[in-house]
Amino acid sequence: MNRKMTYILIAFTMVISLLSVSFVKISSTSADATQQFTEPQTTTIAPFYIIKEYRGRIAVFISTQQKPMREYDTYVDTLPDKDKELLKNGIVAMNDEELRDRIEDYTS
Repeated sequence: MNRKMTYILIAFTMVISLLSVSFVKISSTSADATQQFTEPQTTTIAPFYIIKEYRGRIAVFISTQQKPMREYDTYVDTLPDKDKELLKNGIVAMNDEELRDRIEDYTS
């Protein structure tokens, strides 16, 4: 009788253990799924600047805008052909410092 009780107790303990592990696994999967839906994954690209010709002059655009944020008094037709071509296609500046350096090259 003692041996039979031991086997029943072991079986009962194993069933409880399996149920506990299953419950923990389901809970963590559910929490992960909830976290996926409640915290949207946002990958934002920082805006950058584009220096290009606008109405015959040099202008700076923010990458997300259609109108220039600033126009300069430097006329593109006074620049070398190589620079004209670059400005026609647009010159990218990734930050304020790079923008200042590039504008300085064309306006000074």
